[in-house]
Amino acid sequence: MTKMQLALEQRFKDQIEKLNAANSLETIRSQEQLLLKQRLKNYSLVLGQAKTDLKSEQSTKNIEKV
Repeated sequence: MTKMQLALEQRFKDQIEKLNAANSLETIRSQEQLLLKQRLKNYSLVLGQAKTDLKSEQSTKNIEKV
C-alpha cells in the first residue's frame, strides 16, 4: 500500500509541476501578445504621422508650383 501511495503522490506532484509550467508559459504568451499589440499600435501611429507629414509636404510643394 505504501509503495502505491508514494507512486500516486509522486504522480500528483508531477502533474502539479506540469500544470505550473503550463500556467507560466500561458502567462508569458499573454504578456508577449500584449507587447506585440502595443508595438503594432505604436508603429501604426508612427506610420499615420509619416503619412500626414508626407501629404503636408506634397501640399506645400503643390502650392509652391502655383
